[in-house]
Amino acid sequence: ELVKVLDIAYTWKAVILLDEADIYLEKRNTVDLVRNTMVGIFLRLLEYYQGVIFLTTNRVISFDDARADLPLKADEFANYDLNGREIRNVLHAARLLAKNKGKTLSAENVIDVISIVQEFKQETSEMKKDNY
Repeated sequence: ELVKVLDIAYTWKAVILLDEADIYLEKRNTVDLVRNTMVGIFLRLLEYYQGVIFLTTNRVISFDDARADLPLKADEFANYDLNGREIRNVLHAARLLAKNKGKTLSAENVIDVISIVQEFKQETSEMKKDNY
């Protein structure tokens, strides 16, 4: 079912929010092999997914370090006015920026791109006001 959801979301260019994703992100153990298998399949699907997925949790401490490529605290980004399309584009541009620098994606890359987007939005808004 997850494959279907990912395919539909990608086709529609939708943002996926997976709330309480703890089960998929917890450190593996030797006791629950079924869960470990499920987590492995889930992570493999996410690794190759080209769309935008937000995973939320209240249990960050239990994360396996190998699971999170870019852990962000929501309050770092709460003050930015971005719609879903802009978020997708920001993340894509930030990833390309990091790759161009030979580094992995970081919150700093995301904030740099958001700053550029906000400045552009401000300038175009001012231009529209001047023309009307």
